[in-house]
Amino acid sequence: FIDLFSDKMRLIQLYKSLIDDQRQINPEDIEILTIQNIILRGIYNDLGFRVKDEIIILMEAQTTYTTNIVLRILFYLSETLKNYIIDSSENKNLNELYNTKPRIIPKIKLFVVYTGDKIMQDHDLHLKDVMVENDIISDIDMKVRVLCTGNKKSILGQYILFTRVYTKQKKECKDIETAVKNTIEICMNDEILKEYLDYRKMEVQEMITAFMTQEEAFESFLKDEVKRGREEGKMDTLINFFKNGAGLDLISKAVGMSIDEVKSILISRGFEV
Repeated sequence: FIDLFSDKMRLIQLYKSLIDDQRQINPEDIEILTIQNIILRGIYNDLGFRVKDEIIILMEAQTTYTTNIVLRILFYLSETLKNYIIDSSENKNLNELYNTKPRIIPKIKLFVVYTGDKIMQDHDLHLKDVMVENDIISDIDMKVRVLCTGNKKSILGQYILFTRVYTKQKKECKDIETAVKNTIEICMNDEILKEYLDYRKMEVQEMITAFMTQEEAFESFLKDEVKRGREEGKMDTLINFFKNGAGLDLISKAVGMSIDEVKSILISRGFEV
């Protein structure tokens, strides 16, 4: 996902599939805003970009469905806007927010691309979905559009189809390498991400194989820890892998805990999640 949309021409295709904008959009109109400050702050997202200083789009790719993504995107949005204001200000700071003149920011659009096992239609999630239920009306809400529908009409729809083909091949094939090769062959024959795969076929094969091999090794390692019943050791391993960039989805599956339980453990140990 990240590699596919690291190219500005493909970002333009993505933008056109999301936003009804008939104007000519050129690569120089696009600025990538993806947060990459992983080590220092522990905050990073999958994709963020700005178009013509008029709209900011944030998008997350998820294989595990959770309404908690709304909160994570809220944090990403806050960090993105802060970086945007600092980078676009004359003095490279936030001082102008204390002026009387309004500080105009771009419009905001928020998306999640879901490619997991659940079958569902495109829908919206709201910040209020994760708020306590009572009669008090919150003064703030936020909408995130969840995109689940694969199709050949758009580059994003083709990406979703690609992930579905891979999921099917992973179940049917004996090893990851064969599953990846079959997926690429099927998709190219079926005109799914064909231009991208023509250009990046070997890189895509290496990226997916390396990632899935690492994921399986990580899951196997943590499951061995669980079998040995070393609960404290399991916690230490969980934390060490989190420090090294392992995602909550992967940790959750490997240790047999919910994402909320994993987050609770990390928060109790003083980590920002």
